[in-house]
Amino acid sequence: MESALREVVERSYTDESWLDVIQALHKNSSTGATARISIIDVARAYRDRSLHDLKLSLSDPEIGVAIDEMKRRNSDEQVGYGLDLLAKTIPTTTRGNTTKLTILRNGQYITKLCMDLEATGLSRNYLRRGVLNAISKLLTFYWGKSIRDQIFSDVNFSKKNDARDVYCSPAEISSLLSACERLAGEMSIALPHVGYLPAMVSHALLTSADRNVILKTAARDISLIYSKEPETYSGTIFLDDKKTSYRQRTIPIADFFGNLLAPHVHGKEPGDKVYPVTAEQLRYWFNKAKKEAGLGHIRFKDLRHQTAIYAERSGMSYAKVKILLGHASRDMTARYLAHQCVIEQEEIEALAKEMGLIRRKSLKIAALP
Repeated sequence: MESALREVVERSYTDESWLDVIQALHKNSSTGATARISIIDVARAYRDRSLHDLKLSLSDPEIGVAIDEMKRRNSDEQVGYGLDLLAKTIPTTTRGNTTKLTILRNGQYITKLCMDLEATGLSRNYLRRGVLNAISKLLTFYWGKSIRDQIFSDVNFSKKNDARDVYCSPAEISSLLSACERLAGEMSIALPHVGYLPAMVSHALLTSADRNVILKTAARDISLIYSKEPETYSGTIFLDDKKTSYRQRTIPIADFFGNLLAPHVHGKEPGDKVYPVTAEQLRYWFNKAKKEAGLGHIRFKDLRHQTAIYAERSGMSYAKVKILLGHASRDMTARYLAHQCVIEQEEIEALAKEMGLIRRKSLKIAALP
């Protein structure tokens, strides 16, 4: 125990934040507050080489400082969005005092915070993946998993099944692409960014990439191979999707898509964006195209669902559909497929043939009464 205390004291000579540990060992006679930790806690942390974690658990930084520190350490894109939302939503001052991280030590406050954000139109699962994940990381970093678990036991913001039953027929997909091509032809001279719309929609349909992944695609992510007969471009495209570790993947490029991509990649430096378009511009012109095509009900994200549906219908194995979508589990892939795919007559006929039933003698059909 002496070694542990000596270590803490020596560290406090060069870093005053270690005084928090020493102060936490003493009972405050003026307020009657008990010691926050014991000498045994310090000795155990010293033994486990976790003195730094012990110090963090005693700290209560300003909420803005804590969020900035977590942004510096974070590499997860969704958590980054969550931290940005927290920075915008939580006031920096409360009743004239600087807001501290302890504001998040209340599970009911976290629940209300999430519900208020949901009321602005953000989806519940988006908030769970972003805001709740960000809060979880903040609590874990500063106070440890056990305290985080205690706080989250009072949070009531359960997962919601937000799977959408959206299916576009081949004719509807063709109509959407025609509308994109028409807008690109009419507007690309005055508004160059509209000229990228057909390629971006095809990008989503044929790779399952989300909007943000498409927007940040760089020339180095695309490898095109030119073929003279027939005159086409094929190759591969890397999807730099950091949503989860499974989402980064390399997908082959269909000839149709390769021919659309080639003009946008040609002559660009490796770090140049393939589509110099903002999210707002893409949203505006995609909304315009889908309304012209009579598909006002679909979202850009629904194009990813079409990738899943048509990949399975084309005969791609379930395991490969999972890889194409960048899913960690088959259960997630099932959300895209099970309730959306229409079982066709031909598929049941093919099933019967595979079972050998097609070769059996047909039963006599009884006359209906």
